[in-house]
This record gives sequence, structure tokens and C-alpha cells, in this order.
Amino acid sequence: MWIDEIFNDFSLTIQSNETTAFVGPSGCGKTTITQLIERFYDPDNGQVLFDDTDLRALNVNWIRSNIGIVQQDPVLFTGTISENIRMGCLNDTLTNDDASTYCIQHCSEMMALILQVQGYNTMISRTNSELSVGQKQRISIARALIRKPKILIFDEATSALDNHSERMIQRALENIKINRTVIIIAHRLSTIRNANKIVVLDNGRIREIGTHAQLSSTSGFYSAMLKLEVC
Repeated sequence: MWIDEIFNDFSLTIQSNETTAFVGPSGCGKTTITQLIERFYDPDNGQVLFDDTDLRALNVNWIRSNIGIVQQDPVLFTGTISENIRMGCLNDTLTNDDASTYCIQHCSEMMALILQVQGYNTMISRTNSELSVGQKQRISIARALIRKPKILIFDEATSALDNHSERMIQRALENIKINRTVIIIAHRLSTIRNANKIVVLDNGRIREIGTHAQLSSTSGFYSAMLKLEVC
């Protein structure tokens, strides 16, 4: 079966401890990039390198243990908030109290609005209607952070949120990004203004690279997308 190429003449370096954002129309390859990094796929041609080492030469479990992922649709499990967060950690000895302590130390601002009377012992489930999408997403982010990943991937993680929830999570993420390599697949350009590098994709090619200030001052792809979003 013939499968069309997704990328063509594609070469990109993602700097460590920086935030790199990808934008572009649906089907341009944004999510595929993160799937290559996670080794859900291997490239037919070329290489994906981690510190100059081909990912195919590295243990796939080790790769994924160093990556935290937050997707558009947060998944919750039946249990307490602490238990849901603890599932993100690979350390079997981590207790619910450890998970609560970690969140208090590192995610207190982000988690503050979802803690009810029972706090981290609040029972939740996948179908819990008492939690908003924004609240569920905060739990998902805390779950991704508790494993202390070197790479943090946000795949349109705030696209389903209202503006208020999005702003609150964005403020919390500014501290979370410190000393981490962050990759953002963006739906709203407002969420990536502070990214160190914005990569504009179209038809599997890189059309533009720069900061928000650089790209918004030109008459290219990003500037056109920005005008549409403002309108």
C-alpha cells in the first residue's frame, strides 16, 4: 500500500530547556512530529536524534519515561485526585500523600480551584460532571509533571478551554516550563506568544521559524493566521 509522505525536505533542531511551538493548518504534520519523538512511528527516511543519538538506538521505554504528554481531551480514572495524579509516576513506591505534596509544592496555583472540601482525596471519575474541562486538564497536567519529565508535550492541550481557564493555565505553565524542553502543538496563537521558537508548518514543510514578535511583523503565514484569529 502506498502512503503519501507527510514531511518533505524537513530538518529542525529543538533546543533543550526551551519552548518550541508548532502551528499550521490541520493535516500539516504537527502531531506527527510529537509521535516521532515518542517513537510511535519511526521515519522511513532520515533520523530523529536525541542529543546526537538516533532514537532507534535508545530504549523506547526510557524515551517515554522522559516525556510527559498533555493532550486535548484529558482522561480521568475512577479514584481520588491524588490517585489520578500518581498514575503519571513510574515510581511504584510513590504514595497518594507524595502526590499531594508534589502538587502543593509545584502546582499549587494551577490546582487551587479544583480542590473541594476533601482536597486531594476528592473522588472523581471519567464521567464526573462536577469537574469542568479546565479542571480535568489541570489534573492531567499535574499527572504529566509528577514524573519530572525532561520533555513536556502539549498537544492542543488548551484548545477546548474557555478563555478564563486558558489564561489561568498559561500563567501556571510559565513556572512549569523552567529547565524543561517544552513542545506545544498550538490551536490558538495566543498560547504561544512567549515561546522561544515558533515553527509554522504547511503541507509537511517548514514555512517560517521565529519568535512571535519576529513572525507577526512580517506578511507571511503566521501573520495571516494571527489576523484571522484576531478577527
